[in-house]
Amino acid sequence: MSDEVVNHLALARAYLMAGRLDEAESHARQVATVAEQQARPLAVASLLLARASIARGNTEAARRQLDDAATGLQAVLQDRWAARIWCEIAEAHDEIGSATAARVAYRQAGTASGLAVPTMPDPVGSTAPR
Repeated sequence: MSDEVVNHLALARAYLMAGRLDEAESHARQVATVAEQQARPLAVASLLLARASIARGNTEAARRQLDDAATGLQAVLQDRWAARIWCEIAEAHDEIGSATAARVAYRQAGTASGLAVPTMPDPVGSTAPR
């Protein structure tokens, strides 16, 4: 990741935290022009754009941007970094009331961190001995 990309992401996050949404969105969008199709920074930029949309109360735009972030994140090596971003995506989905999408993102975070989420059999109607 180039210094320019890192700087745009850092500035976008800082402006977002300061409530300066226009500046945050501007820097997040700049990532798309300088990241040269690198999945990691593009996923984070989409996440930051979603956070700005949430702050503006635009949940439909936030959902689209979170979907973009998740799609981009699926293309990268699943490691601790990816797990952290999956958690942020899950938290954002939770904030806008997308419980199913939040649950999926939390499971992706578990998988990315090396914690496999086992699938439990349905005990109702199970033929397993008791």
